Amino acid sequence: MLTKPDRIPHGDEDIWTSLIKNEDRPLDNNWFCVKQPSAQELRADITWKQARQKESEYFSSTGHWTELDAIYQKYLRTENLVIRLSELLSDLMSKSEEV
Repeated sequence: MLTKPDRIPHGDEDIWTSLIKNEDRPLDNNWFCVKQPSAQELRADITWKQARQKESEYFSSTGHWTELDAIYQKYLRTENLVIRLSELLSDLMSKSEEV
């Protein structure tokens, strides 16, 4: 999982997007990128819902992320990570019941 995408130095975006595309250092379940609240936002008691909204706005409005093909958009945002982890957990539970 990649975090703090808002802190990527200018010019290094391609390193991160190549991971999201699973081109560099491929993983079986792919790489995901999430943006969590800043320390300032946490001190201001940002809610989970507000944090997810800000994260969605970030990925929807920041050039190198908006330029990713739709097939890779599913690897951005906490919501998509939660969905994927839920699927993996469900699969593992189903397999353990079969044994």
